[in-house]
Amino acid sequence: MERNHKPNVRRVLDGFLSEQAFADEIGRAVITLRLWRRKGYGPPFVRVGKTPYYDVEKARHWIAAQERKQSPRSAA
Repeated sequence: MERNHKPNVRRVLDGFLSEQAFADEIGRAVITLRLWRRKGYGPPFVRVGKTPYYDVEKARHWIAAQERKQSPRSAA
């Protein structure tokens, strides 16, 4: 006998963060992410309809690429 099972929609988005979840993760406001997207800055994202999602691995890669060396002047 088959069980009455609802499809798990979240399963399709495993490995992706919503705009709000990504903003929370990096300590930025959602409006900041929207401005970044308009300027072509920030990590890559995909849209499902009008909703942006961030691939966790690509976001991690983008964050790692933001690393800067400390200049001798700013060293304490």
